[in-house]
Amino acid sequence: MKRLSFVLFVATLCATTARAQTIDLPVQSNVLSINPFGFLFQWYNMEYERAFSSTASWSAGVGHISIGDDDDDEEIDYTSADIRLRYYPSAEAPTKFAAGISFGYSRVSEDDRRDGTLIEREFDALSVGLDLGYSWLLGRTRQFFIGTGIGAKRLFPIGGDDDEDETYGYPTLRLSIGYAF
Repeated sequence: MKRLSFVLFVATLCATTARAQTIDLPVQSNVLSINPFGFLFQWYNMEYERAFSSTASWSAGVGHISIGDDDDDEEIDYTSADIRLRYYPSAEAPTKFAAGISFGYSRVSEDDRRDGTLIEREFDALSVGLDLGYSWLLGRTRQFFIGTGIGAKRLFPIGGDDDEDETYGYPTLRLSIGYAF
């Protein structure tokens, strides 16, 4: 009987100790992501994001989108490189809701084929933008990343013979998947 009582005591102690243990998941502060559907629409982007505190991150990204094609009268290509700062009010960067600001450099190429003549126009621009987004870290180890967002960007042409007061604005969209580490 003493032996059975001792075995039950040890089993209860081990079960209580095992139940009280928690699994600490690693905190992912880096994310490398791409647009998974870009090749369908000639829309490519890649971004590296690093959380430097629980509420903030910075990121660097490059992107390219081509609107129109060879059969259309007009084709416009936007290529850009941006640095972003994001604020995460949930204090769980780089996941959940974020508001951000971006600064970057863009190159715009336009081919206009109206009236049978080809008019090519190309300019470089500095850019400033705002975005709102939501992202998730999924899976048991929280390493699968999904990021979404909407925003707007304003281009300020530099150099060339463009009208210096002319700026261009356009909406931005973010859809990316990636790996968090």
